Amino acid sequence: MKAKYQHIDFFKNEKDFATIYYAGIGLSSSCIQELTGFTRNQISRRLKIAGIGLRSYRSGNTPVARFIIKTSRPVVEKYMMKQLS
Repeated sequence: MKAKYQHIDFFKNEKDFATIYYAGIGLSSSCIQELTGFTRNQISRRLKIAGIGLRSYRSGNTPVARFIIKTSRPVVEKYMMKQLS
């Protein structure tokens, strides 16, 4: 049975926007799947339409990735130091 076509609208559908938001902050497709309820194919389609690469964040190539790296350092450092002691 063929799945029913669903119009993708990042401005009117919160789940559509959430998909690209979660990808933008570096979450994996399995995490996005759990949070949105979309299948991996549905996630991939939304990311393709939005022109967002799931791995762009991980390689530090986006402004969002650079911002998070810069601003989260104190929190991450404190956590890592606690893990090392």
